[in-house]
Amino acid sequence: MEALLVQFLSPFLPTLLGKAQEVGAEIADRTTDAAWDYATRIWERLRPRLEERAGAPEAAEAVAKAPDDADSGTILEIHLRKILAENPALATDLRSILDQAQAAGVIATGSGSVAAQTIQATDKGIAAGIIHGGVHQTNNGDD
Repeated sequence: MEALLVQFLSPFLPTLLGKAQEVGAEIADRTTDAAWDYATRIWERLRPRLEERAGAPEAAEAVAKAPDDADSGTILEIHLRKILAENPALATDLRSILDQAQAAGVIATGSGSVAAQTIQATDKGIAAGIIHGGVHQTNNGDD
C-alpha cells in the first residue's frame, strides 16, 4: 500500500506541500477533480503523522521535487510503512480511500499503476490524459 500511496500522491505533492505552486497548480488543473479530491483526503489524514516523524517531511519534499526518483520514493515508502504500522486505524482509513479511488477509476487496477485521470483511447489507439510512469501497449488484434 505504501508504494501505491507514494505513486498516487507524487504528482500532487508540490501543491500539497505548498512548493512549486505553478507546477502543482498546473497538474491539479489538468487532472480530474476526483483525483485531486482523493489526494487531498489522503493527505489530510496522512500529513499530521508524516510531520511528526523525523525525516519524513524531507522525504515527502524530495518526492515532490523529483517524483520519478526511485530512491526518494523508496525512502518515503519506508516512512509510510512505519507510520501505518504504528497507526492501524490510519492504515485502514487510507486503504478504504484507495479502494474508493480504484472503484471510481482514479487509480488503475491490475498492475498497480496509478492514473491521475481517466485515460480513454480512440479506435486508433490514441490516448489522452496525464500519464505518470511507463506505458505498456498491447495489441487487441484489430490491426
